[in-house]
Amino acid sequence: MRPTSYFLFHGVLAAFMISCVNTNRLPNAVASEGTQSETIEHSDIDHVEYTYNPILEEEQAELHVEEVLDELASLRSDPLHLNTATYDDLLRLPGFRPSYARAFLRHRKNVGRFYSYNELKAIKGIPQDIWDHAIEFTTLGTPLERLGQSIFNLKYWTPKSTVESITRVKIPTEPSLGYRSDQRGKQRVYPGPPTDRYQRISFSSSRVKTGITMRSGAGAYGTWLQPSWQAMSLQFKHLPLISSLVLGDYRLHWGLGIGMNSSGSYRKGSDLVHLATKRNTISPHLGSSYVGHHSGLALSLGTKTNLTLWVSNRSYTASEIDSSTVRWSSSEPYFRTSSETQKRDNLALESFGFRLNGSLRSISWGVYAWQMESDRYIALISEKFPEISYRKRTFSMVGADLQWNYRNGSLATEWAIDHDVSLAGIIAKEYSLSEEVSFSSVYRNYSAGFSSPFGASFSAWSGSPGNEHGVYNGLELRPGSAIQAVLFMDHYTSHLPKGNDYYVKRGSDMGLKMSLNVHSYKIEVTGKHSIKSDEIEKFDAIGRIIMSQQDTDKYTMRLVIKQDAIEQLKWSTRVEWVRVSTTGGKAEHGRQLAQDLVWIPHHVLRVQARVAIFSTQGYSTRIYAYEPDVALISSIPAFQGEGVRNFVLVNYRPHPTIETGVKWAKTLMQHVFHLGTGNDLIEGNQKSTIHLSLRLRI
Repeated sequence: MRPTSYFLFHGVLAAFMISCVNTNRLPNAVASEGTQSETIEHSDIDHVEYTYNPILEEEQAELHVEEVLDELASLRSDPLHLNTATYDDLLRLPGFRPSYARAFLRHRKNVGRFYSYNELKAIKGIPQDIWDHAIEFTTLGTPLERLGQSIFNLKYWTPKSTVESITRVKIPTEPSLGYRSDQRGKQRVYPGPPTDRYQRISFSSSRVKTGITMRSGAGAYGTWLQPSWQAMSLQFKHLPLISSLVLGDYRLHWGLGIGMNSSGSYRKGSDLVHLATKRNTISPHLGSSYVGHHSGLALSLGTKTNLTLWVSNRSYTASEIDSSTVRWSSSEPYFRTSSETQKRDNLALESFGFRLNGSLRSISWGVYAWQMESDRYIALISEKFPEISYRKRTFSMVGADLQWNYRNGSLATEWAIDHDVSLAGIIAKEYSLSEEVSFSSVYRNYSAGFSSPFGASFSAWSGSPGNEHGVYNGLELRPGSAIQAVLFMDHYTSHLPKGNDYYVKRGSDMGLKMSLNVHSYKIEVTGKHSIKSDEIEKFDAIGRIIMSQQDTDKYTMRLVIKQDAIEQLKWSTRVEWVRVSTTGGKAEHGRQLAQDLVWIPHHVLRVQARVAIFSTQGYSTRIYAYEPDVALISSIPAFQGEGVRNFVLVNYRPHPTIETGVKWAKTLMQHVFHLGTGNDLIEGNQKSTIHLSLRLRI
């Protein structure tokens, strides 16, 4: 974007946003009861930690957390109306499960309208800590929208208006080899600076949502005025006959995750037992993610029966690893090294499609079809595949989904056929035997040729659609308010090669999570046991290809103890242990001990710090740990080797409309003299970064 057009766009956008702010809008219902204004907003850190468990889903953890943060930011700017919220609306609230939604709707049907948040305590089956996390994203105010109002009236567009600006930077204090001035002119030097810059400006009301997100990643071309990547969107909601209209960048969500779904899909780890389908088919994209969205126009018509149409033309990033398998990478579209551009390139993707969905009492249904065509086909350059092919690639899919929500549970299914007439399907059931016991079972079957460029769905490993079949069973026990236990078991077999010479054949996962509340302490124990058998192509002494089977056995255990009796001071201790053994290899171990401290000396100031000591014997025993960060950043570092990881995060909110964040993080490794490899090599044994953010909300 040129500087002239940049300033022109932002001048018009800023003028529109300021003029649209309605100072007489209904306040957030939580603030009206004197709670929201007296507590600092923690950048949604607590809500992410409450709803997300990264130990059970590591591969797509960072992208998933970012989607959760974007969803929470959307809910904060446009709170959910509890007196009109539907079943699907309630599932958007952090920690809100289908059983809670059903209990809420039954109670509302019996008692009618809610006038006070104290009335929510009378709903049986919803724990109080659920409301503690979800209540600030809701409102009890009366609806302001009326179809009889004129769309030419400014007040029609501006009920509950919010203008928000987020600026952040990530600055490494020890730039790697690729940023050093004495390396300029060499092939593997990053063209851009090491600083990651991000800017987001948005306006939201009950009827319109618009904004622009600009980002120049570390090492990429771009400045504040001319970013390397940007996303813009404009959404109109609740118009006569039109329920949603989005221009620009947007996301599509639905079903159980086969055809076109994102964080709402049923997956192991994020929801161990409960079905979590996501039915809001259109949402504007204002996040910092480079992938997973469309650019063009999306239109949704109708209410009970809804027709969604979309067309899109955008650049996407893809990697081809062989003639039959496509990997859609999560890398940014502006690659920084020549070696990356040799094996990856941007694809101009044209797509169009429709979805027709509706509901009849307790049954929700949907049918969809879409087609996507790329302008070229990029092959991986290697000794095994030295050629580059520029053939076009076409994907298409037809599918249907159905969900039945009855008094004690849900039954859902989704089936789809792709362009090669390969079939995929999921059948999932959730059932509450009582208020203390819930059970779920999922069967999925993806044929060997099934392929979808949109999601990981419910699979053993993520990144590409899991071409496998398997059965998952989960059980949740709540014998009392102080104890909760969740168990699951999953067995799968797979057809899809994970690499040119690497095949996942079969595996089993078993998981356990227990929570115990004792006075002011909360104790959580999480464990997982994974068994996986792979086949690897190797060459014998005379050059013949042979298949070698490799079995991997992995144990992961975690213990977390939290204390929050003192409102101004909270702490938690985390201990994690990992053991991995393979056929013919020596067992490797990994350990981590982390101490967290949260200090809130005043309602406008929050300080959080962590000291973590880790020791792992290899990459296979690396340990992931979610870290809170400044505004809308997801940070999940993986620890490998021996060292110490520390960070300090300070959130300061001097006024309800202003929030600043500063984070300093440092990793110190033992017994090494350099960190990273190639262009990311850092001389020395320590690496630290500084993150800064400024968030303004009117």
